[in-house]
Amino acid sequence: QTAKKLVKNGKYTLLLAKEKEIKAYILGIKGEDFLWMDYLAVFEKYRNQRVGKRFLRLVLERYHTIVFECEKWDGIEGSQTQKRWLFYQNLGARIIDIPYELPTYEGSLPMNLCIISNSPVDADKLREFVRLCILTIHADNPNAKKVLNKYIDKITKEVL
Repeated sequence: QTAKKLVKNGKYTLLLAKEKEIKAYILGIKGEDFLWMDYLAVFEKYRNQRVGKRFLRLVLERYHTIVFECEKWDGIEGSQTQKRWLFYQNLGARIIDIPYELPTYEGSLPMNLCIISNSPVDADKLREFVRLCILTIHADNPNAKKVLNKYIDKITKEVL
């Protein structure tokens, strides 16, 4: 589903980093102890001012664990993919060691499933939260369940 449609029907949450004006935002799905971060944006004039880092730290205080997808590194030093991963890694992000795939209409795209957490993560709760998020975000994708079933049971305490 489109982000606009997910926000409109109440499935997506919009979190704002705001002082006098909005500096950054996150689109995602809230859970009790988790936040699925589908999209993080820092407005251009606030980039390289630690706005994103401070924002994510505040979000982490509330949700304890942020779950997100990240592209597999393309091997190119200085690429946007590498910069993005280094940003998250500096906040304590780690890749969950499973064969995660993003459902697409053509099939799937290999990605990394990542978490940033300030407390122990319960594998059963995380697995159910990931299931809920994938089936919500990709509700209109006929490949979503098939792709999800390839990896969902591999989210165990051993890989966390």
